[in-house]
Amino acid sequence: MKNNKSTTAIYTRTNSADKNPHQQIKRCRQALKEMGLVEHAVYQDQGASNVAENPSGLAKLLDAAEAGCFDTVIVADITRISRSATRLAEILKQLSSSNIRLISLKEQFDSETAFGKLIKHVLCELHRIHKSMGPNNDEGMSHEILNP
Repeated sequence: MKNNKSTTAIYTRTNSADKNPHQQIKRCRQALKEMGLVEHAVYQDQGASNVAENPSGLAKLLDAAEAGCFDTVIVADITRISRSATRLAEILKQLSSSNIRLISLKEQFDSETAFGKLIKHVLCELHRIHKSMGPNNDEGMSHEILNP
């Protein structure tokens, strides 16, 4: 259950099991300290490919978000959440529906700033267009948007 104090979840993902998420966690904790935010928990997926629809750490994060366990999610890089623009849009919608703010350090993205709300809107429109193209649509378009 959510308390009155702003709490933040850290999410990390590494592509291979032998990569250590320590640097991502360190960057996020430093940012939390600078922003005066309180850490709720670290959710991580180690060795999780971006192909997985919902890696277990991300699924736990989204479940906790829906339960109101925290009000902010912080990541070192937006591609740690997803490299697919359409999947990122889905996640942003899910977080927004639970009044959760997303901050990405590398991109200096904050879903609650005016610019962040604009980007969120654009991603959601891309997701809507992508879905309207039908089930045979590949993820190439989404991937290229986030990885030019």
